[in-house]
Amino acid sequence: GWRVLPLPADRRAPPAGYIFLPEFYKQKDLDPVQKDVERMIDNLAIRLHRAGKIKDLYEGLDWTSRLLRMRQDFPDAPVILIKGGVLPESLQQMFSDDRILDIAAQLGVGPACALSAAWNLRGKMPMHGETEVPWHQDNSYWEPRLWKQQIFTAWVPLVDATEANGCMEYIRGSHLS
Repeated sequence: GWRVLPLPADRRAPPAGYIFLPEFYKQKDLDPVQKDVERMIDNLAIRLHRAGKIKDLYEGLDWTSRLLRMRQDFPDAPVILIKGGVLPESLQQMFSDDRILDIAAQLGVGPACALSAAWNLRGKMPMHGETEVPWHQDNSYWEPRLWKQQIFTAWVPLVDATEANGCMEYIRGSHLS
């Protein structure tokens, strides 16, 4: 069944069009996702190294630095990771977690709903146009036949999202056009 979660009394109602839930997922929720991403980067490093595209496996680096370093050798490394067509089990579980489904239900999506893994993992690289996400409305990703459907999009950053590293930005009221 669906549970409706009340807005905490100490929080103001969110602006129409989006809500911001800091620390919705705790680190323990994200650890399996990070491990899966690390495995994906490891597999990519092995493939690119064997193909002579990168000079080293960069195994001593953390998961974010490693992809950045691989990109220095082979600029398309993050694009290959993004477009790999793999949705690890940890992401599947995160996207179907009852807590996120409850929020979707509160917003009028459901109870029957489907997960679309469009852009399920995106490594945004500094000064890298191929991984930049320009201003857009998410409905541009959907077929026109779905434009009148209720669609819920969740963005979950796996690293601290700041203005300096490319956090999500919103234009107030843009959801109305």
